Amino acid sequence: MSGEETIWVGRPSQWTNAGHFAGQALWCGIIGGVAAVTHAYVWFGLALPVFAVGKRALMTHSTRYELTSERVKRYVGVFSRNLDEVELYRVRDYRVAKPFLLRLVGRGHLRLHTADRSEPILHLVAIPRVEAVKDLMRGRVETRRSQTGVQDVEIG
Repeated sequence: MSGEETIWVGRPSQWTNAGHFAGQALWCGIIGGVAAVTHAYVWFGLALPVFAVGKRALMTHSTRYELTSERVKRYVGVFSRNLDEVELYRVRDYRVAKPFLLRLVGRGHLRLHTADRSEPILHLVAIPRVEAVKDLMRGRVETRRSQTGVQDVEIG
């Protein structure tokens, strides 16, 4: 047993779906207007936008990020789950983005540039207190590098 411990766990915010949800609400309004004018059974058309909103919300809710003492993990999927993970010592650079809507709710995106061949860029989307998470991760990356004796060398 390696003694790996969980340091931080987070999930993306449903605010990332705001544009999609607004578009589906507009579509529901159009369907409702057509149904009210034509008195037809167009109401059944509401099933598609409601399904689309539910699917998107469930996919966002089922995504989870985890920072451990050795790795960064991203779990994605509702019925079938995928796990992407990157060893901390492979993280090379960080990029924080705070789109306006997410800044209003205290969230942002963290992009990790890594030396991992299978996952060269790992996105952590709409996480709370993104800068604090980045700083926490940066400290853990440096600790892990000193534990494993790995150094990041840039050539050229």
